[in-house]
Amino acid sequence: MTYDRAIRGFFVGLLASLAAACAHAGAAPGEPAMASIETTYAQLPVQLCLDADAATWQALRSGARRLALHVRHHTPSARYSPTLTVRLAGDAGSRRDIETLTLGVDNVGESGPVPQHFLIDLASVLPPSRDGERVCVEIDVDRIDAQDDALAQRRVTISADWRAAGK
Repeated sequence: MTYDRAIRGFFVGLLASLAAACAHAGAAPGEPAMASIETTYAQLPVQLCLDADAATWQALRSGARRLALHVRHHTPSARYSPTLTVRLAGDAGSRRDIETLTLGVDNVGESGPVPQHFLIDLASVLPPSRDGERVCVEIDVDRIDAQDDALAQRRVTISADWRAAGK
């Protein structure tokens, strides 16, 4: 009986880890696509995936729509945060660097740190139009910046959605 519980616990833990490591968004019709994950800098890289129908894919390829990344710390930072690298995650584990993000000192609102927002143009990196495909990006941290233990354990929520260019 103990062995069965251990095996069951292992698989439950494994599934929970996989779900946390790769956050996917599948929006219902009429709802905007969004993906989000709560993590620490030590746990990066993480992957966020968004669904893209044919119209969204075309808008991304033309530059009319952008990937919007939102980075929110759970506690305010009085100093810079680590540099983040955003990579397009392709088939068969391929990765392509598309943007480097430098986070500033957090602005603090009534409910804590305000998210920092970044619009990322994917027009030059997406392959030709595909209907019903997911676009996945990997967010990683500059390991030199993240060596500080306190910084490595900072909680951060990273979310993504599609936005019109310039919004």
